[in-house]
Amino acid sequence: MTSSNTTYFYLITFLCFFNRYRREVFSKPLFWIAVTAGCLVGTKSIYLALMILFFLAILFFIRNNRTKYIFLISLFLIGSVGLYFFFSTKVFSTIVNENGWLTAILSTRNQLLVDETIPFVQKNWNVLNYLFGGLANPFLRPQLELLDLLLFFGILGGAFYIYTFAKFYFNFSIQKLFPVFTLALLFLVTLISGNFFYNATVPIYLIILKYSLLKFKK
Repeated sequence: MTSSNTTYFYLITFLCFFNRYRREVFSKPLFWIAVTAGCLVGTKSIYLALMILFFLAILFFIRNNRTKYIFLISLFLIGSVGLYFFFSTKVFSTIVNENGWLTAILSTRNQLLVDETIPFVQKNWNVLNYLFGGLANPFLRPQLELLDLLLFFGILGGAFYIYTFAKFYFNFSIQKLFPVFTLALLFLVTLISGNFFYNATVPIYLIILKYSLLKFKK
């Protein structure tokens, strides 16, 4: 329904594939179908996440150093060509020329923050709002996840929200570094995508991801 939801859907799909198949994932046709579908969505977050995932997979799953270097160089070249074509598109280049790189990368979220969110906070918030949040119009949020949490729940409420989420979701240990890095990647993407902690569909994806992580652990 929204690009951010789709980003999490495909990113968690990729993580589940890697957790289940590990180095054999590249021989699975369904994985490449998912990668192709994810790329066709067209969000920058998916492209970034795929590049980092492939980089991590090469580092962790390929033992031969010569093969590893060949794949890393190939990934760098493919990524560079892809970035060139992406940045040279008419829409992206127009935004860069008119508003700068940061606005283009954040899909105008920084402008929404400056033009709408901050003036609303300055005009309407008091001490209690800073502690516990208060946003009457959800369209005023910049869709930058940590800032959105502060807007909805404030400093104390946002901290309690993240603490509760971490306590109940990460109630298991992870010994392997690869899933730790992939989880870090997932939460890194939330910083520029938004709609993660308070979207009704994302928790369903997270339950599936947690199940795959537990299977990986076994």
